[in-house]
Amino acid sequence: MIVNSFKTLLAIALCCLTGISLPAQTAKPSLNLISPELTSPDQRSIERDFSATVARYRLGQANSKNTSTDSTVPLHRIPILPGDSANAAEDSIIHSRKALWLIFSPEIAYVLSNGTSTGKALIDSSVYDAFNLRVGWQIPSPDTYSQLYRHQMLGLGFYYSNFHNKNFGKPMGLYGWFNIPFRSYNQQSRWRFGYYGAFGISFGFNPFDEENNPNNKYIGSRNNCYVAMFANASYMLSRNWIIIGAAGFRHFSNSSFTLPNAGINMLPVTISVAYRVNKVQIRTTQDSIAPFKPFFVGNLLLAAGEKQYMIGGTRYVKSTFSAQAMYQFNYKYRAGIGADLFYAAGGEQRDSTPGKSDFSKQFSMGLTVNWDWILRSNLYVPMGIGFYLKRNPFNDENQKYYLRVGIRTRIAKHYLVGITVKAHGGSADMFEWTLGYMIHKDRNRYRRLMFL
Repeated sequence: MIVNSFKTLLAIALCCLTGISLPAQTAKPSLNLISPELTSPDQRSIERDFSATVARYRLGQANSKNTSTDSTVPLHRIPILPGDSANAAEDSIIHSRKALWLIFSPEIAYVLSNGTSTGKALIDSSVYDAFNLRVGWQIPSPDTYSQLYRHQMLGLGFYYSNFHNKNFGKPMGLYGWFNIPFRSYNQQSRWRFGYYGAFGISFGFNPFDEENNPNNKYIGSRNNCYVAMFANASYMLSRNWIIIGAAGFRHFSNSSFTLPNAGINMLPVTISVAYRVNKVQIRTTQDSIAPFKPFFVGNLLLAAGEKQYMIGGTRYVKSTFSAQAMYQFNYKYRAGIGADLFYAAGGEQRDSTPGKSDFSKQFSMGLTVNWDWILRSNLYVPMGIGFYLKRNPFNDENQKYYLRVGIRTRIAKHYLVGITVKAHGGSADMFEWTLGYMIHKDRNRYRRLMFL
């Protein structure tokens, strides 16, 4: 043990003086999807001491005016450690390679009717098939959110479909997606089970047209939102090949931007093949995560979109101003309340109620109960239910409550960008393209991996 320690310290000295990088440790062959750290507790302790020593040496070299850049250890081999004084008030940024996956998913689906005889006839005369091509990354430990979500996949995807019916067209889509396992990886099993979600834009539809396409009462626009949720089971064929079976739900609509907007809903089934392109076996050991320090969040949000109230009619601007008070009580969730002020342009033209002011015809308001599902420290899914204090049925506010769900990201610590769908029951009211400002004082420090 003493001899091994002495050899390790000697290697440190040689690396620091010559700038030569130590060879990367070769992992033992394994059929596991992602491999744990295959070292003993004593060896891991030595490696941690090595990392801390080299990082402190690099910091000293950077502060020295006479130090040659050739004498520093390459950045991608040095983690920025949580205890380093140069990073005391920042997140720990760790440089490591991620596993890169390419996934091909042919699919079939049962397309749901809109409940009309014309709609059913259109579905019956169609034969649907499609495929998805996705690229995804798996992030290794000690990344905080990768550990919390059991080393999930995050990525981008392309969708192509054919209804073999010119009334629908050949829809395509671009989207972001995530796949989260239900349980932590069991190195003794080839099976994995999880859930998958995707959100993006679609295009290529042949929309409703009174003269050229009157039978398509499902979709009124060429471009629509793309939403999908699946449950899946995967089986590991080898270290770099996986086969995945999945079933779920997919939805296309334009949230009343252009009518008609019944939307296209389907129940797809897929068999996918996944290949690990870069052969990287990521580290999955569960490092300790610091206890979460709860904090309050205040959001000021401004959103806008357009809405059509009748087929072939004028589109009008709808906008929302929201103020929210939230409390984040752990790494994954925060909850709170808020207030919304809605503006619907053209309300004075739709509402002819005698004695009613133009302000009252155009503005409404509500109180909300909000819930944020946090996927990364700067990426989350906002959800909420609102209750109108004042509403106007002429602005399609036909129920006493409304729902909201979407995706939102935080940029440069305080600024928010995202999109949400506001709906009344199962009927979408509008897309809310959102800009915002987040007021918070988060005292937690997150370990985050940079993309390489």
